[in-house]
Amino acid sequence: MANNLKTDIVLNLQGDLAQKARSYSKEMTTLATRSKAAFSMISSSAIAASRGIDTFGNRLLFITGAAAVGFERTFVKTAAEFERYQTMLNKLQGSPEAGAKAMAWIEEFTQNTPYAIDEVTQSFVRLKAFGIDPMDGTMQSIADQAAMIGGTAETVEGIATALGQAWTKGKLQSEEALQLLERGVPVWDYLIKSSKELGMNNGRGFTKEELDDMSSKGKLGRDAIRALIKQMGKESAGAAKEQMNTWNGMISNMGDHWKLFQKDVMGSGAFTVLKDQLGEFLGMLDEMKKTGEYDEFVDKVGRDLVEAFKSAAAAAREIKEVGEELWPVIREIGSMA
Repeated sequence: MANNLKTDIVLNLQGDLAQKARSYSKEMTTLATRSKAAFSMISSSAIAASRGIDTFGNRLLFITGAAAVGFERTFVKTAAEFERYQTMLNKLQGSPEAGAKAMAWIEEFTQNTPYAIDEVTQSFVRLKAFGIDPMDGTMQSIADQAAMIGGTAETVEGIATALGQAWTKGKLQSEEALQLLERGVPVWDYLIKSSKELGMNNGRGFTKEELDDMSSKGKLGRDAIRALIKQMGKESAGAAKEQMNTWNGMISNMGDHWKLFQKDVMGSGAFTVLKDQLGEFLGMLDEMKKTGEYDEFVDKVGRDLVEAFKSAAAAAREIKEVGEELWPVIREIGSMA
């Protein structure tokens, strides 16, 4: 059809051009009509499927649509994450009030560190689970040390884990010391300096060899771990805040502000409404299971979805056929330009 059309147009430029133009217009109109019909099939199928589902519960569509939009924009996901964090903190801190204070502390803390709020929260929870109070300066020391050596969130978590394991055991031994060394913490240097500043061992402090021996015998207890954390904080003080002036630090801070904004928006009532609707929907499903309506509901939705998929596939094939006929015409016209 395309070759004939091209030939007719070329040969009749001085002849019956008007007639050929009308013929060409008619052919294009036919193709357009078929395309419109194909798209109409998709629209009709979608509407039919939607009505079928509506028949068995508008709540399903509401919840599915709201959740899809929310998760796409991350608002619901963020709210769910913070709800999970808050639940953990409430339990770890002993009460909802103490948990809320801990969350507020974390939100404030992240404003001065190059680490994301979810990363800080995970390390906070890890330390607390090990029995260390993150808010007594420990979390700040860890963040500063990691920032000083250009470490990532994994560095922060690794340091927190090593210190927590040592604290749980009640002693700092070679295993945890090695973990700290691998993450850029000069354990022995810090302990040597701390022991001298504290006037230990008759004021002369301990040597590396002496500390090694004490570690192997389990004599570096929680006092030594506290001293290590404190010295680590002194040596790296302010490093995390300085990192906030870098590009990566500002990007991290922007991300934290965006997450907190999402949390606050959802916390204004939207998340509660979604949870209530979801609860009602789940309750409806439970009730339908009791009354025997559940199987009928599932079968109906399943049939409607299958029909929708079949109709969409048929429409797609129709569009493909229209496109295959239309493309040669467009290509030939383009070559004549």
